[in-house]
Amino acid sequence: DLWAELGVLSGDKGRKLKQASEQQQYYRTVKDVDLWLDEVEKQLSTEDFGKDMSGVQLLQKKLNLLETDITVHQDQIDTLDRQANQFVEEKHFDSEAIQMRQKELGARYEALQIPLKSLKAKLEASYQLQKFFRDVEDEETWVKEKEPLAASKNRGKDLIGVQNLIKKHQALMSEISSHESFITTVCADGDLMISQGHFGAADIKKKTSMLSDKWEQLNERVQERKKDLDNALQVHQYYADANEAESWMKEKEAVVSSGDYGKDEDSAEALLKKHETVLTDIETFSTTITSLAESCKSSESNDSQPLPPPPPPSQPQQALVKVLYTYTARTPREISVQKGDVLTLLNSANNEWWKVELDGQQGYVPASYMKKMELPTRKDSIVNTSALLMSAPLQDTVQSRQLSINSKYDHIQRMAKERKQRLEESKKKYKLMREINELEHWITDKEALTATEEVGKDLEHVQMQKKKSDDFEKDMAINEAQLDKICVMANKLIEEEHSDAEQIHDMEESLRQHWDNLVQLVEKKKKMLEGAFQVQKFVRAVDETKSWMNEKDTALMSDDYGRDLASVQALRRRHEGLERELAALDDKVTSLGEEAVNLQKNHPESTDQIAAKQAEIVGLWEGVKHKASKRGTRLDDALKFQKFLADQRELLSWVSDMKTLISADELAKDVAGAEALQQRHRERKGEIDAQEDNFKMTALFGQGLISSGHYASEEVKECLQALSNGRSSLVGSWESRKVEFEQCMEFQVFMRDTEQTNNWVTKQEAVLAMEDIGDSLDTTEALLKKQEDFEKTMAAQEEKFKALDEAATRLIQAGNYAKDEVDARRLEILASRNNLTLHMQKKRADLEEAHLLQQFLRDAEEARGWIAEKMKIAGDEAYKDHLEGKVQQQQAFEGELLANKGRIDAVVESARELVQSGHHSPEVIGAKAKEIGDLWAELGVLSGDKGRKLKQASEQQQYYRTVKDVDLWLDEVEKQLSTEDFGKDMSGVQLLQKKLNLLETDITVHQDQIDTLDRQANQFVEEKHFDSEAIQMRQKELGARYEALQIPLKSLKAKLEASYQLQKFFRDVEDEETWVKEKEPLAASKNRGKDLIGVQNLIKKHQALMSEISSHESFITTVCADGDLMISQGHFGAADIKKKTSMLSDKWEQLNERVQERKKDLDNALQVHQYYADANEAESWMKEKEAVVSSGDYGKDEDSAEALLKKHETVLTDIETFSTTITSLAESCKSSESNDSQPLPPPPPPSQPQQALVKVLYTYTARTPREISVQKGDVLTLLNSANNEWWKVELDGQQGYVPASYMKKMELPTRKDSIVNTSALLMSAPLQDTVQSRQLSINSKYDHIQRM
Repeated sequence: DLWAELGVLSGDKGRKLKQASEQQQYYRTVKDVDLWLDEVEKQLSTEDFGKDMSGVQLLQKKLNLLETDITVHQDQIDTLDRQANQFVEEKHFDSEAIQMRQKELGARYEALQIPLKSLKAKLEASYQLQKFFRDVEDEETWVKEKEPLAASKNRGKDLIGVQNLIKKHQALMSEISSHESFITTVCADGDLMISQGHFGAADIKKKTSMLSDKWEQLNERVQERKKDLDNALQVHQYYADANEAESWMKEKEAVVSSGDYGKDEDSAEALLKKHETVLTDIETFSTTITSLAESCKSSESNDSQPLPPPPPPSQPQQALVKVLYTYTARTPREISVQKGDVLTLLNSANNEWWKVELDGQQGYVPASYMKKMELPTRKDSIVNTSALLMSAPLQDTVQSRQLSINSKYDHIQRMAKERKQRLEESKKKYKLMREINELEHWITDKEALTATEEVGKDLEHVQMQKKKSDDFEKDMAINEAQLDKICVMANKLIEEEHSDAEQIHDMEESLRQHWDNLVQLVEKKKKMLEGAFQVQKFVRAVDETKSWMNEKDTALMSDDYGRDLASVQALRRRHEGLERELAALDDKVTSLGEEAVNLQKNHPESTDQIAAKQAEIVGLWEGVKHKASKRGTRLDDALKFQKFLADQRELLSWVSDMKTLISADELAKDVAGAEALQQRHRERKGEIDAQEDNFKMTALFGQGLISSGHYASEEVKECLQALSNGRSSLVGSWESRKVEFEQCMEFQVFMRDTEQTNNWVTKQEAVLAMEDIGDSLDTTEALLKKQEDFEKTMAAQEEKFKALDEAATRLIQAGNYAKDEVDARRLEILASRNNLTLHMQKKRADLEEAHLLQQFLRDAEEARGWIAEKMKIAGDEAYKDHLEGKVQQQQAFEGELLANKGRIDAVVESARELVQSGHHSPEVIGAKAKEIGDLWAELGVLSGDKGRKLKQASEQQQYYRTVKDVDLWLDEVEKQLSTEDFGKDMSGVQLLQKKLNLLETDITVHQDQIDTLDRQANQFVEEKHFDSEAIQMRQKELGARYEALQIPLKSLKAKLEASYQLQKFFRDVEDEETWVKEKEPLAASKNRGKDLIGVQNLIKKHQALMSEISSHESFITTVCADGDLMISQGHFGAADIKKKTSMLSDKWEQLNERVQERKKDLDNALQVHQYYADANEAESWMKEKEAVVSSGDYGKDEDSAEALLKKHETVLTDIETFSTTITSLAESCKSSESNDSQPLPPPPPPSQPQQALVKVLYTYTARTPREISVQKGDVLTLLNSANNEWWKVELDGQQGYVPASYMKKMELPTRKDSIVNTSALLMSAPLQDTVQSRQLSINSKYDHIQRM
């Protein structure tokens, strides 16, 4: 017992010690949490919310860390809760104390959230307050920076100064306007915080009020400054415009006071045009004067304002340049400028870079980006040269300046009008003299031509002379108008009391007299030419008529009168044409006679010539007319005789041909031939009758020739007799042949009819002789119908037999040439008819009896056939196809059997009646009836058995349809799982994986369908289906195929996963190769820059490229590491992976090598270009000093010489100090020699001149399409300045003309070899653009300057 008790006590103590140990461990953890809670509570109770924005942000960060720490300790609190609960569950000896301690700890932890949220809100409010204070301070600082600019009192020393100040002030106003939103936002934020009851509301309100006040003060000062600058601009603008106006008027005064009025018409007209342009300019300038006057009125109040004092006369004004293109500084020594800026030019010794000043900032800008501006200098030239104006005092106020300008402008206008009047008079005088001289020369030339008396030797010559005369008259008319115009001009000048009026009157009178002499000569010449033309025209007409008559006379002398009708007709037509031509000649001869009479009266000097020509033409005409009449009569007689012979021969030939045709035809052997012969014979009669008129006309024509006493009358009589005999013979032949053809026709008709009848009888006898009475109902019915048709035909043929008998009797009585043959044929036909009638009656009785038998056999055969057909349907065991239709067919089939039962009964009853009537075939009928009855009973049994099997087959078919669908699905799934396509790219692999997941889901879904089919197969076996074994075997195969899908499914899933990894690797490699390929052109570039700035920009770009490549290296490393991992895992594409990894690594190494080479190349180029930039500066400096040391000014006295010596000592000090620059250049040269051979950007070709530029002095508005409008201050491209009045220019792509006086040319910087020393010694050395040669040149120049 003691031992047992000891064991119990020991176990109890051990358990309690374990619990005490766990309790101690628990309390230790709780103590740690208590300490942490003390620290957190202390931190959350702080009153420090930050003194500035950075302090608040630091406190917020600490609070966020503390909040995170509290959240993290939630797990520890939860763990302690679980331990406390476990102590209670295990019945710890101190579980109540533990549980109480845990509740206190949890309550302290939960209580942390309240101070945490409070502190977070206070810090957020403190952050907003500090942020507001910072924003206010920033805005006050900004306002303070802008106040000196807004309060400035600088009003500029000149117009450009004021304009620059206005630009700056406009920029300041834009900046203030754009900044207003920031001020508004800050104030709005402060008001919002006040409205929300922020703890710093008082400070916020104070800050907001101060900021608003400062902002209002700034805006007020800005507006005052703007008004002040606008007033200053108005005054300075007036003085600038006034200076330009006075300069322009001085130029125009020299032009309008010129005494040159021209030496001839061209020069006078040119001066007048030039003066008109000047007048236009002066009139146009009135707008400028008006504008100045208006500006004067508005500026009078500002004229008392102090202006910058003018520079002393001995102190030259600084040159100004205008910026043509925007330029951005690239080095600290340069400055950035905008297009249109006006800069102060400090140094232009270097033709490439000019030193300029802009807003107090000095630096260099490329010379090609600027152009120099001509500054107006205030000289005494603005004082008018007029003695009257010189006496007036010149006061430098706006009002006095405007009065002086108005007076000068009026004076120029008066002088311009006077000069225009003198130029117009000079032009009119020179124009009159020129036109008088031109007309005098023309009259002298024409007098020489009209003085000759030659009128021409023939018609052509006379016509040519006459045409010249007509042309001359036209010229006379034109020049007569010119004469009148000259006289009007002369009289007008005389009336205007021109200084040379007497000379002008003498010239006019001389011209009038000369003109009248020419008119008389022209009239005389015209009359001579007209007479010669009429005579030569008559002679030409007579000669042409004679030539025509001779041609006709030759044609009439021919002895050919024709050999036949055609030749005579041709000759006659030719003669008629000749007679028509002769009629025209008659009119021509009459006309020539009348013309000869008129010519003899008007031109008696040519009477003999005209009379001889007239007599010659009349005699020739009479001979021609006589010959023509005689030949015409003879040709008429020959034509009549040839016509008669032609008609007679034609008729005789026709008679002969017709007789031959009539006698040629033989008698016909059939009706058609006989009809054709008769028809042809009648047609020939018609032809004979048709020729009757021709016979009569030919006879009458012949009688007419005989009665007229024709030279061939005997021959005509013989021809007429032959014609009459031929016609009579032809008519007799036709009549005899007609009778023969009629008898032949009658005989052939009879033979045709008898032949047809005999053939018909023979054919019908053959039909009746056939013993076929039919072996079926159709044949017997057809034979009966044929028999009835035959009997009808026989009755119709009876009339035909009678008609043949009558026709034969007529032929025999008429005495036909074949009457015996006709009689024998008639007797033969009548005997055949009687025999045919007997056969017909016997055939009729046999066919009626056969028809009854065939009707029965047909009905029986139809019934047997129908039963046999239905038995095939009832015995069909094909239960697997189209079952649904076959079940319906079976139902219809059973209904059809019931409906046809009466039909079978009717057939059996018909057989019984035939046997009872004593038919000649009772055995056949009885056997057929018994066969029908047996077949009907068998059909009923088969129909019932088929209905049962069809029901089972329908259920089987439904099962197999479902199995087939599953088979098709399995085929498709197996095909998809056996694919070798694992994707050609990453998207393709992902698509295949999605498809595989869908396929796997589909396989799982089909499990229910497989189970259903199993249950159906088992049911078929239980019901003892006729095909149950096949169904069960099919189901087992289907289940095995479904289970076998899992293996290829898992295999394909693994392969696609591997393919996805491969394609992802290939994509990464391709992306990296593309990146490398994009960077290769930059790394391999050979561009070394055209200048120092270009190289520096290229180096910056290359440094960015190197940084980008360095940061990208980690991507390359990652891709290669992925490839190596896949190779180590034995991936199926290990070979391709290794190849891709190797290629990527090689390309990466090549890119790094090229980048390093490019860096080295650009560093070398930078060194070379830096040397050239320093060398250019050194040469520019030496050129400036060379001008100083080579000066020939050594002073005019001791003081000036001493001043020059001190100045030169300063120059010497500068030259000696510059030696350090030369030394530095030499050291740079040594380090750059290895790079000097690299190509540098070529300088612009010296032979290519820059286009000249012009600046517009005054605004000009285009007045014609060829001109263009320009504004004052525009810079244009000068295209053509050959015309001193109008220059062709281009502005913004538009070309046109502008008056030259409205513009002035601008000097453009040209690139010269200014860096070459002027020393003869150095000029002889060749200049090579290499570092070494450049340094030698610099050293030589420096030595030269030191010596000088």
